[in-house]
Amino acid sequence: MRSKAIIALLLMVALLPLDALAARDEAYGVVVNVVDGDTVDINMEKGDPRIMGSIERVRMADVDSPEISTSEGLLAKDLTSAVLLNKRAFLDIDDASGNGRDSYGRLICVVYLSGVYG
Repeated sequence: MRSKAIIALLLMVALLPLDALAARDEAYGVVVNVVDGDTVDINMEKGDPRIMGSIERVRMADVDSPEISTSEGLLAKDLTSAVLLNKRAFLDIDDASGNGRDSYGRLICVVYLSGVYG
């Protein structure tokens, strides 16, 4: 049951219309790697001063997937890969976290696909 809730949450986040509160000019790029169900690597095309490299590790804001060492975690990673991998994404960087990063140095962002269907 928990995995169904995770899948539903990931789909809602990933398939939100781009116009829904996205700060389109904040940062964008292509998802080049999926680390786990809530973390991806993005090859940045444009970004604000908080972007430090050409490839940034991004933790999706308000998404908490199971640990990758569990079967649910692997399922979450597979779903995130199916929805986001090799897609262009716009990032709304979390302003509440100070510099937009967590304690691991990952950007915390709401991730929007480029276009409704990516």
